[in-house]
This record gives sequence, structure tokens and C-alpha cells, in this order.
Amino acid sequence: DRRSLTETAVRSILEKSTYTNYEILILDNGSVEAETLEFFSQIQEEDHRVKVLAYDYPFNYSAINNFGARHAKGTIIGLINNDIEVING
Repeated sequence: DRRSLTETAVRSILEKSTYTNYEILILDNGSVEAETLEFFSQIQEEDHRVKVLAYDYPFNYSAINNFGARHAKGTIIGLINNDIEVING
């Protein structure tokens, strides 16, 4: 949940990064807020590099990241929390 945090993080990557060959996997661990779920649908439609994956198990930070790594297509993985913001390219 916390759409404002997640949206800021994701959009800052999409809008400010000069490197473009990446994917963003949003690992959703039980979000319930309507505005968050709306953002997840919207951002996936806006940009093909963004994919939301449901992690429907109790919170476990390591397990969630391992789940994401198993679904990643790239060879380099950056673990980014939803409270970051890209400030320059």
C-alpha cells in the first residue's frame, strides 16, 4: 500500500533514468488500498517494463526478494524499496 510512496519511486525511475534497458517488478505483499491497486493496474498499462507480482505469503523481506529475483529476466538485480526517488539520470 502507500500509493504515494510507491508511485514516486516507480515514476522517478521511469522519468529520470537515462538508461532504459530494465524492468521494474513491483512485489505486492497483500496491498488492499483501492488507490494502490489502481496504480498497479495503471502503471502496467502505461509502461511495458513494469510488472506487478503478487506475493501472497506472510511478510518475509528475504523471501519476497528471492521471489522477485526468480521472476526477473535480467542478469543484474537492484533491490529498491518504495521509499526511494531518483533525483538525476
